[in-house]
Amino acid sequence: MIAPRDPRRARLASIRRQIADGTYDTPEKLAAAVDAFLAQYEASHVEIVDYDDAPQPESPSEQLRRRKPK
Repeated sequence: MIAPRDPRRARLASIRRQIADGTYDTPEKLAAAVDAFLAQYEASHVEIVDYDDAPQPESPSEQLRRRKPK
């Protein structure tokens, strides 16, 4: 149980007030969270694929043209 004069209780009450007032989440906090997420994502060595530059599959008509005659 949290003691009545515990600083955590005061901090929790402050956060609850900010949430109720709509001031807890700020654009700065969101930007910091996004930056942290992207840094962690990039550090995970996951390759980001730009699908606009990816080779496109051949159309069925192109596949037929490449097919060897029997």
